[in-house]
Amino acid sequence: MTVEKETAISFDKKNMASRCVGQVVLSILLALFIEFAFADMHDMVVSVILTLVLFTTVSALIFNSSKLFDNKPGLVITPSGIIDNTPGASVGKIEWADIRRIYVSKNSSRFSTTPFLAIDVQDPQKYLGRGNFLARTFRRLNYSLLRSPIFISDVSLQISFDEMVKLVQHSYQTYGHA
Repeated sequence: MTVEKETAISFDKKNMASRCVGQVVLSILLALFIEFAFADMHDMVVSVILTLVLFTTVSALIFNSSKLFDNKPGLVITPSGIIDNTPGASVGKIEWADIRRIYVSKNSSRFSTTPFLAIDVQDPQKYLGRGNFLARTFRRLNYSLLRSPIFISDVSLQISFDEMVKLVQHSYQTYGHA
């Protein structure tokens, strides 16, 4: 498995579109549940809860749908580093020289068992400050909870998680210690 020049991994746009539709449907169902389950509560409380649901839905849609119309690859592996363009809290270019460790992190919450490729870097602040407000906030939360500012998932990419891990780790071993 050799990375010659660069390896570009495209987005799985069909999967991304179906996830966006699923988010909208789930949010509508949640809003209806809240409306009926809390019908006896004061209208202000219900309004606040529905506003939070709406904010969360819009934030998730922005994260996930922003890449639907992006023609750039989701992940690029080059001899100089990784270019992370995945939805959510992507950080852009990560130089091999900045990377201390690459490992698999399993999110074991009740809602998700999605594994992530976690990347520890020499200067986390360099990556925590990149991107828009939502991406920076999400990345800082990850860093405070999981001690790594960079997490990459295969969910939106046209590659399996195991293949992505092998490719990135092999490239790091080949170029990262040069």
